[in-house]
Amino acid sequence: MLTGNIGDLEWTDKDSGGTKYTYKSTGTGNYNTFDFKIGAKLFTEAGDMGYTYFYAGKRFWNSERKQDSLEYGTTVITTDQTRKAKGDGWIAGYRDFSTFGWDEGFAIVMQTGFFFGKAPVSEMSTNGADQTYPVKESIFLGGEVAGGVAFQNIGLSVIGGLRSEINATTFNDSEAPTSEESIFGFGNFVFFLEAGMMF
Repeated sequence: MLTGNIGDLEWTDKDSGGTKYTYKSTGTGNYNTFDFKIGAKLFTEAGDMGYTYFYAGKRFWNSERKQDSLEYGTTVITTDQTRKAKGDGWIAGYRDFSTFGWDEGFAIVMQTGFFFGKAPVSEMSTNGADQTYPVKESIFLGGEVAGGVAFQNIGLSVIGGLRSEINATTFNDSEAPTSEESIFGFGNFVFFLEAGMMF
């Protein structure tokens, strides 16, 4: 499970007349992802905490954001819009936990991982009014890298690192030109510190 906050947004786009603007949307919101995975822990050895974990499973996500204002050029529009979205799909990936040092004592740890899948938008709404868009493509990619120490004689490890991902769905929007596609997506960067025991 991962929970995060959504703040102000900024992007560049053209209006219906072809004029290019930088849009800024102020507001607050949140998003949540839920992964249910099964996998196999391989390449283990007695006295060594190292392993490689391969997994696959189901992903669910949802987001909600309240927009307070929209600004572009010299125009500022005060709004009161709450937009919600959710989706689901599948996820697959691996995590490698490698140790470098003495088999029965202190060791340096390097943890890496990669995952991917598809979890397209299934529902969107604005102020409670449902909107349906034909989904064309969807993909999400993510990875992690971390380092730390392990005390293999007692099975304790402490690591810290960075985990990130991006999730995007392209779809046809009736308000956009027929030659263009619209994109819905979000991403995150998470710094983490973990302590674990291995038995």
